[in-house]
Amino acid sequence: MGTLVKTTLHLDRELFRQTKEYALEQDKTLRQIIEESLESFLKQKGMFKKTSSKHFFRWAEALSKKKGFSHLKETDLVRLVRKSRGL
Repeated sequence: MGTLVKTTLHLDRELFRQTKEYALEQDKTLRQIIEESLESFLKQKGMFKKTSSKHFFRWAEALSKKKGFSHLKETDLVRLVRKSRGL
């Protein structure tokens, strides 16, 4: 996914236990199971949206103007960021 967010969830104890058990069976982390479940739910509701490239390019443009990055062209900065993120 993208940027990580740290939060606290208050879950039913049995739901948490079953989800944790499922994650172990699938050899995945609890975070992966929760992310996949939320993404699936939002897709089912027609609400899931990947971050648009428009936002990415705005972010890259703003970063290119900051000290230390001003010598880079926007396209070079985008390439570096994509490479670092494995995109």
